[in-house]
Amino acid sequence: CYALQGGQFIMGLRLLAAQKGAVESRAKNVMRARIWAVNMLFATFSTLFVGAMLASKGFTSTTAPIGLPPHVVWYPSISIITGIVMLFYTVLCFAACKNESANQYMKMM
Repeated sequence: CYALQGGQFIMGLRLLAAQKGAVESRAKNVMRARIWAVNMLFATFSTLFVGAMLASKGFTSTTAPIGLPPHVVWYPSISIITGIVMLFYTVLCFAACKNESANQYMKMM
């Protein structure tokens, strides 16, 4: 809920600010990005953990989804790959917070 609803709320506020022409400070954006990066880090670890746990139990695919809230897993390997991709984006977000040139790169994406 935090990631989904909170992210939509923040995005809505940012769109409203952009319509009004308000410019936020970089410090405020960095603080917000760090909060979301930490949230993403927790989600990354839970996704990797669920995929690795099911893979270690011998599951390669399931005939019915395995529900481990908030995860629903059909293929543990996909959960592991998703966790690795999430980790990449989390590291990229922390790099953008720390380095101004990475921040400029993120704006181009």
